[in-house]
Amino acid sequence: MSVAFCLRSVSTASLAGLLLLGGCGKTKLTGTATDTENTVAGVVVDSAGKPVSGARVRLVSDPLAWTTSSNLARIAMNTDDTSAQLRETISGTKGEFSFENVDSGLVFSLSFDFQNSGEHIQAKLLTDLTLAGASADTVKTVQLRKASTLIGKLSYIRGENPLYQFSDQFRVGIENSGAVIPVLVNRSFTLDGIPPGLQTLVIYPADKFLMQSLIEAGIPLDSLVQRVVMDFPDGDTVYAQEMQWQLPKSFAWLKPDSVVTRRHMMTGVVVSLQGQPLPNIEVRVVSDSLGFAFDNLGQVDFPASDSVWTKTNAHGVWSLPVPATGAFNLEALRFEDDSIVGVGLLKGLSAKGLSDSVNTIDTISLEAPATLRGQLLYTAELGNWIQIGSHFRLGIQGTSRYVDINVGDTYELTGLPKGVQTLVFYPGDSFLWPTFADSLGSLEAMVKNTSTLGLSPGALQQMQFVTYTLPAIPSP
Repeated sequence: MSVAFCLRSVSTASLAGLLLLGGCGKTKLTGTATDTENTVAGVVVDSAGKPVSGARVRLVSDPLAWTTSSNLARIAMNTDDTSAQLRETISGTKGEFSFENVDSGLVFSLSFDFQNSGEHIQAKLLTDLTLAGASADTVKTVQLRKASTLIGKLSYIRGENPLYQFSDQFRVGIENSGAVIPVLVNRSFTLDGIPPGLQTLVIYPADKFLMQSLIEAGIPLDSLVQRVVMDFPDGDTVYAQEMQWQLPKSFAWLKPDSVVTRRHMMTGVVVSLQGQPLPNIEVRVVSDSLGFAFDNLGQVDFPASDSVWTKTNAHGVWSLPVPATGAFNLEALRFEDDSIVGVGLLKGLSAKGLSDSVNTIDTISLEAPATLRGQLLYTAELGNWIQIGSHFRLGIQGTSRYVDINVGDTYELTGLPKGVQTLVFYPGDSFLWPTFADSLGSLEAMVKNTSTLGLSPGALQQMQFVTYTLPAIPSP
């Protein structure tokens, strides 16, 4: 049997099966569910048979976790409803859990994960479950096993078609578990909380806008996924040799001059103030101007996971897909030793204004970044309609420059573009955001901002205190 590539484990336990799917079968793990008023219920116990309280239980019908990382599931399934793809609950004091109103025709998995002080201790994964074929018993017992860990590295073999070049950010996870992690190529990554046994590792690019354009062009969604079957021993760490992801042949060799491959692309040049083209400059599409989608804040060497980005070539040239809808900005950042030493920003671009197959964007000139320093105040009152704690998010609107802070701490925003900018801030506990949206009518209604700021290149600007005031609920 020919195999594209193989991994080897050097863990203390032997690794039984490890091969790329494509000619080899996968041993399925089976489990049970209940069929009582379309409810899936059970009890979680540990490896010693004792009930486990506080275990995370996921009901997953999205095997690749597209819905947790992008909107690709909506495109692939031609539906706007992705709410049922991943449901989550926590086991009770006696280990009990339940999911109500489960679609009778749904094929799903149950993923169990118990953590202690942030460390994944025990896990379990049951796949290929349905209500119709499950046991009629009211409650079933699910026994956890010691969780495993994978340490590895990913490399990306780029194709020769310049219009289909993904960035260096990928996603890695266990199929059917509902969990994926962001991974940068050529850097070591750790995936923990893995259910022991034979599992399928999935690897796919995180560049969702480019993937969406490929899907719209008729490329099968599944062709973007690399799969590796691995055997994970109980409680052991598996060390894998370097894994590789490369462009599938289905679109790696599409003709560059075809209409399909050339639509919805934009390109430009990043230069110094003296007009010299700059290589290795990170160019980001910022379509979330308020920073709600950014989940890797404060890590300047790691782009926000929900941004589309690339780097300039040796001639300062970059190329990116145009976001499907809405306005966006283009942010260019130059890094040296994990610090931003140059920044440029183009505001107010839109898909409507970029209608040709390939659009040339104005040259982006980099200047020395500005820095903003200050403090945020908030006084919690017992009579408030919601308690939001002391965790806030603060940043410059229309950029990726956001930080998470505690009330009263001094914040410092670095890598800021020159000119008139707006500082925005809002409660940082994302668990409460749906409540704000429901109560106020939109997420934007919870956001506060300062009067506009005038930032100078290379300057440090000190701000007086800014104060967050809780918005009032609109009268009915």
